[in-house]
Amino acid sequence: MNKKVVALLLAFPIALTACGADESKEGRFSKIEEKLSYSIIVDNDTGVEYIRTSYGGFSPLYNPDGTLRTVEVQR
Repeated sequence: MNKKVVALLLAFPIALTACGADESKEGRFSKIEEKLSYSIIVDNDTGVEYIRTSYGGFSPLYNPDGTLRTVEVQR
């Protein structure tokens, strides 16, 4: 795997934490669902949804056809 891709994948969860993903739409990320072992987070700029697990995993969510799962972004 390309070193730049690995660096980006490692830095993104840190950036998410630094931005303070929460219920408000003030920042870049908003938490739209929270369960015991995971949270669903949406990027307010792009509308892309991500899953963050309590075990340290972080990944974008995909539709059954392989496209990124997104929501309509209010601007």
